[in-house]
Amino acid sequence: MTAMVLSTEIEPGQYVCLRTKSPLGAVVRVFCHSPYDHVVVYIGAGQCVQATIHGTRITPLDIFRGCQAVASTDRMTKAAGEAVVAKAKSMVGDEYGWQYLPVIATRLAGVKWDWLVRVSQDHDAMICSELAVLAGAAGGRDWLCGEPMASCVRPCQLAARRTVAPVVWA
Repeated sequence: MTAMVLSTEIEPGQYVCLRTKSPLGAVVRVFCHSPYDHVVVYIGAGQCVQATIHGTRITPLDIFRGCQAVASTDRMTKAAGEAVVAKAKSMVGDEYGWQYLPVIATRLAGVKWDWLVRVSQDHDAMICSELAVLAGAAGGRDWLCGEPMASCVRPCQLAARRTVAPVVWA
């Protein structure tokens, strides 16, 4: 983990892992054995794209002010950052990927049936960490964290990457 980053220094195309204050977030943290339960992609101008139970949408990053957070500090070219942002924005309106939760549960239990991952794929539904991984790939980033597919990546895995830093809310 690198030095702290001010929330105002997060660059478009970087992801932020969060410990939200929601009851569902608490369940995700227990389920994943992680301090983090949510991931958003920062798109600039104080806005982020996030996959929520109500669908993928653009919201102010400030709604998470006060939450424990880490942000990716991957240095990327302006073109790469723009590609990440464009991909994240293209997923706005997609449904939440409820079908991925049992797949993640089986993987956490040590059952790694890749066929189950493929069967559960729905290109119009996603979970928050999948959003970040797919958007990152558009900018040439490998944020798969060793998983076979984006839908298997959990917030704790993104938060554990070496290129993240704690966020100080400014």
